[in-house]
Amino acid sequence: MIARCGICKMSSFGELNWNRGLEPNLALMGGAAQQGGVSNSVWFLYLIRCGDGSLYTGIATDVDRRFEEHESQGPKGAKYTRGRLPLELVYRREIGNRSEATKEEMRVKALSRKQKLALIALA
Repeated sequence: MIARCGICKMSSFGELNWNRGLEPNLALMGGAAQQGGVSNSVWFLYLIRCGDGSLYTGIATDVDRRFEEHESQGPKGAKYTRGRLPLELVYRREIGNRSEATKEEMRVKALSRKQKLALIALA
């Protein structure tokens, strides 16, 4: 569960202050693989720009493979990206373990379009 401050909407892991904008969590950006857990996979956060200009956010251990699944318009790609060709991979960042990647994905999905575009511009 993510605790949020009622005034500034800052998550408990401190990446986003809605009043000041985007503040990346450097601990999550380090990309160290999970130690001593079930999986040693390194997870990535990625953003895709769809043909209609919308942005899709996801996580994967192999971003190139996952992007190909989206582009193929097959059953393994997200329903959201189907019919929205052409697709362009505009952002990827190594996160760490799946838990951290999922939290970061939810945080980025909650950003406004303007904030997501600023994140892409920083890459």
